[in-house]
Amino acid sequence: MDSPTIFGWPGYFFSWGRATYENMRYSGLLVTTMSNEYRIEPAGTQFAVIDAGGERVNTYPTEAAAKKDIERCKKEDAMYETAKRLVDAAMTAHAEMFGISRETARYWIRSAAETKE
Repeated sequence: MDSPTIFGWPGYFFSWGRATYENMRYSGLLVTTMSNEYRIEPAGTQFAVIDAGGERVNTYPTEAAAKKDIERCKKEDAMYETAKRLVDAAMTAHAEMFGISRETARYWIRSAAETKE
């Protein structure tokens, strides 16, 4: 029989039985993946940044400013997607660790995230 895999942070170690990287991966449950495809369209004498959903993000006086904002948007999208994956993995691990549903794990994780130190 395989020995338990230990995951942890400094000072905090948890044994989750057969928890491995494979079952810690992003499950994608209840998550809609955002596309980071943006485009620039002329808007009179200015340039509009349009997101993948066709919504106008903002309008800029130069094309260079619009391109810079697209890079900002892509970075924010990447941060959001990474955060979703981390929360999803935490919910899965918490649910497995305590034998609770993902919804209950989500409640506890959200409660902990809202606490001020």
